[in-house]
Amino acid sequence: MKSKSLLFACLLLISGSVCSQEERNSGVLFNGISYGVGPYSVSSGFSSLATFKSLAPKSEFLNVDLTDFDNSNSFYDSQTNTMIGGAAHFKVIGKEKPNRLFSQSFRIGISFTDQSTFYNSYSRSETFTVDTLTSNTTGIQYPIDSTATERLSMDYYQTQLYIDAAYLFQTGEINRFSLYGGLGAMVGFTIDAYTSVRLSEDFTYSANSPRQFSDPDIAFDFKEENYKNKGGIAFITYIPVGLDFRIGNKGTFWKNSHLGAEVRPSIYINQIPELETEVTTAMIGMFIYRYQFR
Repeated sequence: MKSKSLLFACLLLISGSVCSQEERNSGVLFNGISYGVGPYSVSSGFSSLATFKSLAPKSEFLNVDLTDFDNSNSFYDSQTNTMIGGAAHFKVIGKEKPNRLFSQSFRIGISFTDQSTFYNSYSRSETFTVDTLTSNTTGIQYPIDSTATERLSMDYYQTQLYIDAAYLFQTGEINRFSLYGGLGAMVGFTIDAYTSVRLSEDFTYSANSPRQFSDPDIAFDFKEENYKNKGGIAFITYIPVGLDFRIGNKGTFWKNSHLGAEVRPSIYINQIPELETEVTTAMIGMFIYRYQFR
């Protein structure tokens, strides 16, 4: 009876030791930092004059008579801006099997973008004769034409700061080149937002002479209104797909340094207090430098 009790106690001790060891060897291990920068393209929604009147209700320029104006840019198919970010990388340990095909990692960081979310413009041009030039040799008269162009343009700008997290699966981590993919999400806040409305008028003077070699004279008038807007929240969910390249095989610094290129097809949700929440698609590209601790 005593031997059975002793054997049972030994089994409990071994089991407890194994479990303790597994707990120590599982979890996440901090193993690197990275910095990235790249283009950030958002499929913009419809931005009519009414959109900007909601964003800038006190604007005087938005109330000008636009009867003869052409609406040249009622919306963009996409708005391309720049995103920058930094992240800490954690290796997931205790879940991989020997000769595993994929290594798993987790990254979390901060990303920042300063973007033009909406744009619109109206313009009209009129050409008329203001004077004439008479040639001293031939006596031929050449009219001096003036083209007047009025342009009303507007932008809605947002500066957004995100917390960015992604779970990644990487192939052939020990190789110099490797591929990775996964799933990521970004939760952000609009820390600054404003609407810019610009009214400009330029006059171009040119003589319709075959011997005119100089550029036309241009007179320009420009006025601008800026209106502060409320902040909001934003959410992005994305699928990261990337290529990782280890710079060197010799030297600690070069062996630990990596360059990468990543694309992130995304769904973008942007909450704008003065308007309805916008749900659209986006594409993020990142060029990344990563230093891996070994």
